[in-house]
Amino acid sequence: MYQTISHIGSLARFTRVVVLSAILCVTSIGVSLSAAEELSSGGMLRWRTIADQESRISLRVPFEYRVVDMYHPGVTRSRRGPGASVSGEEAAGMTPQEIQQLLMERLRNPDKSKIKYDVEVRFRSKNYLSELADKPLEEAAVVIGGLEGEVSWSDFDYYDESEERPQGNAKWAPEGITGIIGYSDTHSALALSYDQGIAVVVCTGGLSEHNNDHIFNTVEVMVEKRKELQTFRHGTTLRGMVVNYKGQIGKPGRAKSIAVDQANDIETAHYHVVSNVPGKAIHQYGAMMEVLYDAFIKTYMPEKIPVFKMEVAVWADQGQMGQAAAKTGVGPLGPGVLGFFAPGLLN
Repeated sequence: MYQTISHIGSLARFTRVVVLSAILCVTSIGVSLSAAEELSSGGMLRWRTIADQESRISLRVPFEYRVVDMYHPGVTRSRRGPGASVSGEEAAGMTPQEIQQLLMERLRNPDKSKIKYDVEVRFRSKNYLSELADKPLEEAAVVIGGLEGEVSWSDFDYYDESEERPQGNAKWAPEGITGIIGYSDTHSALALSYDQGIAVVVCTGGLSEHNNDHIFNTVEVMVEKRKELQTFRHGTTLRGMVVNYKGQIGKPGRAKSIAVDQANDIETAHYHVVSNVPGKAIHQYGAMMEVLYDAFIKTYMPEKIPVFKMEVAVWADQGQMGQAAAKTGVGPLGPGVLGFFAPGLLN
């Protein structure tokens, strides 16, 4: 994977550059133990979070999946797929800005893009359901999800709360959600009908392939609280809780040290934060990032907000940061490096 790495000389500058880089990109162009293990990446950066404000759908995918476009809710596995293109004939007479705009439109439109997403959220709001509004959910899901071939569907109980689906708690989840889950010879899909419309999460492969069953178990319709959309794990962060390396939700420990591969993580409104610093420091990092985010939003006023929560990892010492960086293919880091930003990883 191609990466551009920026090295920063202090943690304060590190947090500023992470947020600034994210905003410039905008303006310029608990699970069970088994699920946590399968969604892991060296036990450190286990997953990344998609939180699409338009559809209100959130889900988690393995960290090593590649983000094609930070504004489009879709990822591919580590392989590189074909991207969008503009032919020379099409580009004749177009300005560079017009060419860039056309590329972005094709990149973000799965019907026009050549990108083969392995996980993708497709959404149709109630205002644009038209004739699909009167169709059975199975038929609407096939059209919205762009599914081909025969699809076998079964009911999906969104409110069936379990260790893997704590967001199914009826006291947390929005009311009136109905769902179905299905598979064809090439894809599997989860379709949800709710107040905002119909969303279909489409995965390449069967339900038991490529972590698909675990990915579907993380899908949720975000809840509007305190005038913002929240994921279930964002809600646990606001209650002072963390998610440990086993995927269990609890209070942060007071241990003097935590192994790098046993780091805790939290979600804030715009960040997924991982840290092995003990105690409540991880919540302080999350709060600090959100304060910086608000400042940069007011300064740069971006037209769009990325659908991926930015990944922030804070380690107890420089050696551990280098160890974690190596696990994600970054480095080697020099002894004076106290922070880095890898735009290709949104990390």
